[in-house]
Parts: sequence; structure tokens; C-alpha cells
Amino acid sequence: MSNFYVDNFSGEISLKKTRKLMSRMNDPQNRIKFIHVAGSDGKTSICNMLSFIYRNNNYKVGLFTSPHINSFDERIRINNKTLSYIELLKSKFKIYIKTREKIKPRQKKLSISYFEMTVAMAFDLFNNNSCDIVVLEVGLGGRLDSTNIIKNPLCSVITNISLEHTKILGNNLCDIAYEKSGIIKKNGITVCYPRQEQEVISVVKKTCKEKNNKLVIPDLSRLKIIKSDISGSEFIYKNKKYTIRMLGEHQIYNAITAIEVIFEVNKCEKKLFIEQDYINLGLNKTKVEARIEILKYSPLVILDGSHSPDEVLMLAKFLRKLNKKIIFVIGMLDDKNIDKCLENIFIELKEKAVNFFAVDVNHPRSMKAEKIKNLIENNYSKSVFIINGIFETIHECYNRAKTNDYILVVFGSFYLAKDAKNIIKDTK
Repeated sequence: MSNFYVDNFSGEISLKKTRKLMSRMNDPQNRIKFIHVAGSDGKTSICNMLSFIYRNNNYKVGLFTSPHINSFDERIRINNKTLSYIELLKSKFKIYIKTREKIKPRQKKLSISYFEMTVAMAFDLFNNNSCDIVVLEVGLGGRLDSTNIIKNPLCSVITNISLEHTKILGNNLCDIAYEKSGIIKKNGITVCYPRQEQEVISVVKKTCKEKNNKLVIPDLSRLKIIKSDISGSEFIYKNKKYTIRMLGEHQIYNAITAIEVIFEVNKCEKKLFIEQDYINLGLNKTKVEARIEILKYSPLVILDGSHSPDEVLMLAKFLRKLNKKIIFVIGMLDDKNIDKCLENIFIELKEKAVNFFAVDVNHPRSMKAEKIKNLIENNYSKSVFIINGIFETIHECYNRAKTNDYILVVFGSFYLAKDAKNIIKDTK
């Protein structure tokens, strides 16, 4: 749905335009109950977990996430299903008309960004469809993100915070945590991912105290991990057993964060009460594209959109358990911390990483494959290559993995994930 793009981003980061636009649309967001989720890593996973849990209890649940993997309509879902092209187009046209309205004489037309438009569409569509609850993922940061025009949510959620978007959010964890904690509203409830750096916890605690929020952090002393392998994870939390299909031990910590959100909303919103059995059922059904996603088993092909050092470290720790040699295809955007990402790969997988293949990502801000190759070659491994084109690269790596019984891992960007998935799907 490329025709949904709006290219006139002004460069200004504030909530003014979103507030003006939603006011013109009679503020549909004020008639919706939200769970608002911010953080660096795990946002989309936790959002999907919450969505699946509420849906399995027969509530009508809206889900807003970004970026999309395959098409724009993935960003705005109801009951875990995308909306029709006609519904999306009607909403977009309504917003277009509202941006052209002149409420006062000589008033300029309202110029909005792609993301501001997307948020407005989401609020409009969730309200029109009378959603019982909406799980709302922040796009960038939190304090000045367009989603943050909502009033008090049922719960604010802070997922794992790491160094990312440092040119916008700040170059240290405290500054980034401050921006993320900007979603915390007065007299509310905040649930925070349990394995944060201490400086992050300090900022979240300070914000919660200033905003008179109840802060809930999952109790790791009441967590027992039974297993975490290529089939998923089993764990006991607060004397209840849970099973998840999403791969990687970090998903257990995402899951107990989601569980605590449900516990807290159960206390404050009886109309949205979730029975214990439905929590486990929802978690077990949750699956998210390009999050340590297995595309094929013979050879084993794994797709992961990880692009921050913490995410790459989680991927590497999962791969270390598989006890096989690995071929990597890597493509990233130019603003990512590739040095630390590569360092984390080699700390965990130095003996298992056989080859690296660098590719350009289909995005204007793509890091050049030559730059990736040089970084790997100069610091980590001489076994790094560039083949002309993503199609040829994937096929070459797939054949090598198949011949030698290696694992093929494609990672580094969600913008790479779509192309890689389509190519691998057709390989034999």
C-alpha cells in the first residue's frame, strides 16, 4: 500500500499537529481504553501477547504496532486481523479532508507526517469499530510520540530500554529512559520490564513518583524457567505454568511483563477481566514475524529483525544453544550501532560463525554493504562476502547451508525481512 505514504514531514517533533488533527476529528482517542507501550526492545512482542490474551477472552481488541513487515495494513489490526483496503482508504480520505479544513480565516492547511497520519487512522478506526481495548505501541521515544496525546491509559508499559536513536532521544540510557517514561500519566499504573539497567530503573521510579503512579516490576524470585529451546519456552511464574511459542529466553521476560499488565488491568477494569487460563492460552498462541522466526527446518533458516545491540545479543544467545555452524546475512540502516551489534555476535558465536554476507537494505537510509563488509573484515573475520543483489545472496547462502547442514540466519533490519522472507519461501 505505497499510496498510503505521506512525504511532507516537517522535521518538527512535537504533539501539536497530532492534537490539532485529532481535535478536528472530534478526538476519537478520548473514547478508547488503552494499554500504552514504550521501550527500545520487545514492544511489538509484548503488544502482540496482550492482544492475543484479550482476543482469546472474546474482547474486541485493537492493536497498533510499527513498522510493518509486508504491508501497511499490518500496523492497524482488530482481533489480530488486518482491516479491509476500503476501510483504510476511507479513514485516510477523512484525515486528508480534515488537514485541508480552514477552521479560521487565513489558517494554513495542516501538514502532517506519515506516522501522524497513521496514528490518526488508528484512533479513527478503533473508535469506529467500538474496540473494547486497544494495545498501543509507541513509534519513537514516548514523550513526544504522536501516540502520547491519549489521556490516562489503563496501564503504561515500559519494555527493555537500550541505546537507540541517540541523535533524537539522547546518547545515554538516562536520557532515553526519560523520553520513554514520558508516556507515564498522572495517577496511573506502570509496569516495567524486569531486566533493566539500574539507571533505567531509577528514571522510571522517579517518573512514577512524580506522576503518583503505582510501579509494578515482575518478581524474578517467583520465576522458574523449565526450558527454553527451538520449540519455545516453558516457565512457572507465581505458581502458574505458562508455555510460549516465541523463541528466545528474553521472550519469557516479555511474557511475565505482559502477565503483570493483565493482573493490574484486572484490578482496575473489571469489565475487561481475564481468567488465568486465557492468559496462558493467549501467550501460547502469540507469534510475531521476524522475531527469531523459523522459516525452514531443513536447512534451518532463521529470520530476525534485530537491529540494536541488545536485540542482537538476545539472538546470539539463542543461536549459541543450537550447537551448529552458522551463515549470516546482514543488512542494516545507516543510523544503527553496527559495531556493538557485531561485537555481540562474535562474543557469543565466534567459533560458530562460518561466513558473513553483507547486503544493501531496500531503504533510502540503508547502510552500504561495502561498509558492513569492511567493518567485519577489519575487526572480526576475513570470511565476509558481497554478492550482487539480495536474491542471489539468499540463494547462495541457502545452498551453502543445505549442503553443509549449517544454520542460515538473516538479521539486521525489518526492512530486510520482507524481501528475505519472500525469497526463502520459494527456495527448495
